[in-house]
Amino acid sequence: MTDDQPRFHYHAHALALQGEITHPFSARLEPQAPSAVSPFGGFGTARADAFNLHEVVSHRGARSRTEAGHNPKTDQHYAVAHAVLEGFNISDVVTVDRISARLVAVHSTRQEEPSISPHGSTIENLRIAGHPIELVPLTGMYHELDTMQKVRDHYKTNAQFRDEFHRDAFVGKESELPSKKHRFFPWRRHKPNGELPEFRGHTIVPLFRIVDPKIPGIEVHGTVIEIHNFGRLHVGELFISRDERRVAMLHVDMGSPQEGNLSLGIVCSGGGQTDPL
Repeated sequence: MTDDQPRFHYHAHALALQGEITHPFSARLEPQAPSAVSPFGGFGTARADAFNLHEVVSHRGARSRTEAGHNPKTDQHYAVAHAVLEGFNISDVVTVDRISARLVAVHSTRQEEPSISPHGSTIENLRIAGHPIELVPLTGMYHELDTMQKVRDHYKTNAQFRDEFHRDAFVGKESELPSKKHRFFPWRRHKPNGELPEFRGHTIVPLFRIVDPKIPGIEVHGTVIEIHNFGRLHVGELFISRDERRVAMLHVDMGSPQEGNLSLGIVCSGGGQTDPL
């Protein structure tokens, strides 16, 4: 990149786990394996050893990597954010073998907006009370729909995508949701009008589709799993805007008898030109 080219601002940060327990004891889980790069690019890594908090929350290790910069061979700007959490366990009720959250952004000088892919974002062997929960990944679709404009166009032209998005995200279906789940469905009050649901230039879409196991004590609404005498899991959320994408692989609200909240597999990647031509 020559000295007279406009500057570029990068976004790349990754976090394996963070949260707090508020009952029956109080404990804050500081960010585990957090890494980030400066807006000017760079490289960062972090690791966390195996962790066990009073047999309530545990994992076998975590790591993250972030990287951003300019590749002179391809004349492309890039930003990578990746976080991995191994052997996650909450009170032997919720277990996951491995969570991997990954975003790769590539911005060519010939593009209006970066191409940002969630390929590599996976949840392996999610189990609730010993029961396997089947997740249908939508990462491949959002790998192909790698810009905000592509998502907008696909929503307009593909009826199947539009209908499935409305169903999974409960678009305009607030009355069908229990009130305690409202905050997980940002488009519940949106009135479909042929345009992609957006707020201030961004949209939020499910990254997985949950196959309802139809097991007593487990209720599924879209991407939220209600577990009786435990709490709620919010699985796989992808935030999309013109210059940035964010992934939240799993959010846990523990409600009874233990209380607290946890966020797992959080990554952000993107960037854009900061100076006028």
